[in-house]
Order: sequence, then structure tokens, then C-alpha cells
Amino acid sequence: MNRYALVALVFLVLLDACGGNDESSKSAKAGANPDAANAAYVIEGKTIILVNGKADEPAAPGSASRNVTTLTSFTGAGDVDGDAKSDLALILTSSPSGSGTFYYLAALTSSGRAPWMALLLGDRITISQVSVKPGTVTVSYLTRPDGAPFSATPSVPESKTFSLAAGQLKPN
Repeated sequence: MNRYALVALVFLVLLDACGGNDESSKSAKAGANPDAANAAYVIEGKTIILVNGKADEPAAPGSASRNVTTLTSFTGAGDVDGDAKSDLALILTSSPSGSGTFYYLAALTSSGRAPWMALLLGDRITISQVSVKPGTVTVSYLTRPDGAPFSATPSVPESKTFSLAAGQLKPN
């Protein structure tokens, strides 16, 4: 085998090992949704980058307290942006070193790009469902009665509907 053929063979083996010829590469090129567990989101003006569904960082330089953001299992798929392609609506939680757990809604659309803007739903609520119908995202959850302390168990059903305006989710 001559030297050039050997180099070409090694190159092809390395390319295949690095995933240059796998199905996920092909689907990404075809316009598939980004990987929600490994994406960047903007929460309260700060870019948070999830790795395997989680971001964990010090609350302040040198602090033992942690700010943890997590992708939950609550998602809904459908056409949010009106381009006839599937999009993904999802719920993130953010626990910024205090007693609160804040819930956010984000939509990863086939027509948009990261970082994905996340919209605050509430503090210490209980998500029931995320659903997508053409052009809208609906989130159903339990919250507390007005005036109840945050330590109270959420018991009041609530449902909110959102749509995209200028690439960002807005309440209807």
C-alpha cells in the first residue's frame, strides 16, 4: 500500500470515529432541533449553558453556595413558530442558592438560534403539563392562593398560554 493510500485510509477511519458520518450529524444538517440538554438559555439577562441538562456554578466568586439550573422532563413538541416544522417547548428550573426554585419556559424553534430566551413562570410551583398547538404553547401548573406563604404546597390550578413575538415567547 503506498503512502498516500495509507494516509487516506487513516483519515477516513478517524473521520468515522469522530462522528463525521453518523446519523446525528445528518439530522443536524437537515435542520433538526438543537439538543435541549446541551444548549444556551438566557435567564434573567444571564446566559446559562447546560451540559447534560444541568448548569452548576458558584453564586459568587469563591462562594460555597451554588446556582443550579436544570432541564426538567416537562416538554411539548409542535409548531410554535409557524414554519410547519417541529419545535420544542420546555421547562427549566433555576435554584439560585436561596430557598426558591424558579420555573422558566423556553421554546427551541427550528427558525431561531441560541441562546434561547427563557420566560419566568413562577417560584416553587408544580408543573403539570406543557403542550404545543400551532402557534401557541400552554403550560398547566399548580400555584399557591394569593397571600399564601411560599412554604405552602401549591394547590391552585393555573394555565397560561404563550406565543412567539419577535422570536420571544410572550403571554397571550
